[in-house]
Amino acid sequence: MIPTQEVVITTEKGRVIRIDFDRHANRFKPVGTVFLKEQGLTSLNLAEYEGNNANDVFDRILGRLKESLDGHADMITAIDNPCNDEFVKVAHQLVCAAKEHMPFAVKLNGQRLA
Repeated sequence: MIPTQEVVITTEKGRVIRIDFDRHANRFKPVGTVFLKEQGLTSLNLAEYEGNNANDVFDRILGRLKESLDGHADMITAIDNPCNDEFVKVAHQLVCAAKEHMPFAVKLNGQRLA
């Protein structure tokens, strides 16, 4: 079984971005999908973000998502870790939110923490 952490990101305009952080031999390979209300599911190519450190991978993906969403007048409203936070800890996600001045909620198993 491949160790995985699922992260679900929701946006103000209803986008739902699901990212699975899969660990293969101490490398984190993120796999993502985006749900757009009007278009259904689309694939999100995250292969370029693969790396040895889950926090670094998360930071790069979050920065890229922020840039992309800014271009669509959208913003992240919540990040949920529905099956715990095995690799990218909630504490790190909260630091990212503060550092990037993004006022999104961070949840663990559906429960809002901040």
